[in-house]
Amino acid sequence: MSALDEVFAKINKDMKEEVCFKGSAQRLKFEMLPSGILSVDYATYGGLPMGRIHEFGGEQHAGKTLLSLMFIASAQKIYPERKAIFVDAESRFDSKWANKLGVNIDDLYVFNPVTQSAEEIFDSIIEFVKTGEVSIIVLDSIGHLVSGKVIDESIDKGNYGGIAASLTRFSNIITGLLTKFNTCMICLNQVREDLGAMFPTYNTPGGKAFKHACSTRIELRKGTFIDENGNDCSQAVENPAGNRVNFVIHKLSNASLDRKKGQFTLRYLDGVDLYGDLMDIAMKYDIIQQSGAWYSCIVDGNEIFKVSGKKSVIEKFKNDKSIYDLVYGKVKEMYEDIS
Repeated sequence: MSALDEVFAKINKDMKEEVCFKGSAQRLKFEMLPSGILSVDYATYGGLPMGRIHEFGGEQHAGKTLLSLMFIASAQKIYPERKAIFVDAESRFDSKWANKLGVNIDDLYVFNPVTQSAEEIFDSIIEFVKTGEVSIIVLDSIGHLVSGKVIDESIDKGNYGGIAASLTRFSNIITGLLTKFNTCMICLNQVREDLGAMFPTYNTPGGKAFKHACSTRIELRKGTFIDENGNDCSQAVENPAGNRVNFVIHKLSNASLDRKKGQFTLRYLDGVDLYGDLMDIAMKYDIIQQSGAWYSCIVDGNEIFKVSGKKSVIEKFKNDKSIYDLVYGKVKEMYEDIS
């Protein structure tokens, strides 16, 4: 054993855990938490890495909470023995909508800090993670948090920095704890226009240090409205059936950014259109091929079905779960091989 190996072994012994190891150790590979939305999982090369902190930003009704609830539903299925926590700082959590998206409400812990300061909320989150029983925690949202110093001051006093200092300190502390206990944390954030800029520029509150702490940063944007048949319609429509959700990945620490942009469809009465989402990604890999109005599904050289019209493909997925699972599994297998 070399002198360096001896030093490594001594540090591990003193710390009572393996903190020093060679780069080939499997510990460097993080578990991935998928969202269940194939376009998001495709763009992020499998989902969000466990044990890290992530940021979802966007304007109002962009789909931030929607996407975070999809990740909670996924975590509840993959880690049934562990708990999911939703920190509802904005007091707007909708249990019925969450249940429709697949979240097990009976097993979800909701923390509603009505009058607590940002620092008190951060301290509570640290205590939650330290239990080692949490698989995922969502904070909704950073833009709504107020520092204790601001609460104590008169409302007419100017304040600079907001919660940036306390958020920086929190992110420095929580990053190591998330890794240690294999917990995924998602922070929702608002997008605001920078004041004093010559041209319109947009940013998320919380300071620059927090952005460096995040492993993944995704910005969501509300797209065009759709009708009952899934077709795009005018923004002036009176009764839309849903809308497109566009997303842009600004940071992805675990993979390259060659899949930076994507889109999925939200139906207001049903949730995310997983069938249409699967079809769009399957067409990228030629698993579903279009010739005029006809769509053919080919898996491993075998034609699974051939139907006329996009709606017929969706019906195939809805009515035959074996076909849906086969195509989903093949798409997942192909994009994971590329990654």
